[in-house]
Amino acid sequence: MKLKRKRFGRTDYRVSELCLSTSNFRRYASQDESIAILDAFREAGGNFVQTSGICPGVNLGDGFLGMPEELLGRWLKDRRVQRDSIVIATRIALSRPVIGGLETYTELIRQCVEDSIRRIRCHYLDFLVVEWTDAVAPLDETIAAFEAIVASGEIRHIVPANFPPWRTLEALGSSCSKPRTVAGLEIDYSLAVRTAFEAGAVKLCADHGLGVIARSPLAGGHLTSRRLVTRFGALRSRGPSDLHAAMAAGGIWPVLAASAQARRRSPAQIALAWVLAHSQVTSVLVSVSSLDQLRELLDAAQLKLTSDDIDRLGGRIPCGNSHALAS
Repeated sequence: MKLKRKRFGRTDYRVSELCLSTSNFRRYASQDESIAILDAFREAGGNFVQTSGICPGVNLGDGFLGMPEELLGRWLKDRRVQRDSIVIATRIALSRPVIGGLETYTELIRQCVEDSIRRIRCHYLDFLVVEWTDAVAPLDETIAAFEAIVASGEIRHIVPANFPPWRTLEALGSSCSKPRTVAGLEIDYSLAVRTAFEAGAVKLCADHGLGVIARSPLAGGHLTSRRLVTRFGALRSRGPSDLHAAMAAGGIWPVLAASAQARRRSPAQIALAWVLAHSQVTSVLVSVSSLDQLRELLDAAQLKLTSDDIDRLGGRIPCGNSHALAS
């Protein structure tokens, strides 16, 4: 069976329910393995790929010196993939332009985008995913920069990542582009990390017709094995938020493991299916380092959880309940 496709917010794009991240390419997956993963993803009906760009002064940690973007570009060329058959998103984080001699915020974004386009060997990017940082410029300057890069044709739409909902709402109110500049939201969402999306962003996205990319559906890997959750991810935790996800995963693990055993599936498959079952989620961002991992997650996309399954795993946090627990 092929991956289903959904319309991304109010745009003309229809994207696969899984979005393939290239973050492990050339770092944990060899070049040949990465190419094989892209081939298998496309064969399964996947048409949505997210990579990471490089911006001056900011390191996202998964750009790996632009190599995943270069590999994606080589794959597009070698496989003769029609540009309009694949949806490409590039994720960046921005700081104030204090290095490189760039005078304006718009110039900084344009440099990041043009460098990504050059590495991917294409003429435009479909989505620019912009990571929230404390160093983001004032809103009016940020929106002006976004609209300028969209007007140039090098980017079709902007997707804020983990922006506070109120900040995203401000951006929507400030943007008057047609078609809309801000088209969606990328946000962490899993059985272990739920509150920001369910109690904050769900209503915002529904009310304003925003597409949703749910990322880290396995809570950074903490929902994949008992070894990780029982040790609270000590070896994999990168900071307080990641440690919180690991601890929350420890709380949900007995129920997740029991559900997986009952359905004869892996915990990762159950956890991913739970995220996919949310009606407001357009696509789920997944990262793999082997074909076996990809096949496991592709199988999960075909798994349909019942309402009883979802209730046993903690149900859903009601909209507006800002004091709901994370697991």
